[in-house]
Amino acid sequence: MPLSDPFDNTPPELNASLAEVKQPCRIVAVANVALPGGLDSGSTIDTNTLLVGDRVFLVGQSLASANGIYVVNSGSGNAARAADADATVDFTPGFIVPIYGGTHGGRRWQLASTPPINVGTSPLVFNEITPTPPVAKTV
Repeated sequence: MPLSDPFDNTPPELNASLAEVKQPCRIVAVANVALPGGLDSGSTIDTNTLLVGDRVFLVGQSLASANGIYVVNSGSGNAARAADADATVDFTPGFIVPIYGGTHGGRRWQLASTPPINVGTSPLVFNEITPTPPVAKTV
């Protein structure tokens, strides 16, 4: 749908055709998580027990450079950044991260940091952009 469509209630920043949408994450952690051990299989975030292979989205780290998408691996302290969010080229402006589980399931977050981004050193700031229900427009 073109941006000028008067019947489109979707703000441009939520339009998937304008921003890259990453693979969904099971959990978002809005508070600081101790890395690397806090992402071990069996750890709990948002009342959910982490399992090997879970994608976990960190947005509340004390050091904003540690925010981002991680994958829970087997073993202790082996969580790593997800392959689609572990290099500078992966951080396209305004990319969107959908969440499908936990308290924040059904919500979406968007990268607010501006390029260039150096993973591990640049602060990664994300804003929740979950849309409100559309409002009927009168004609």
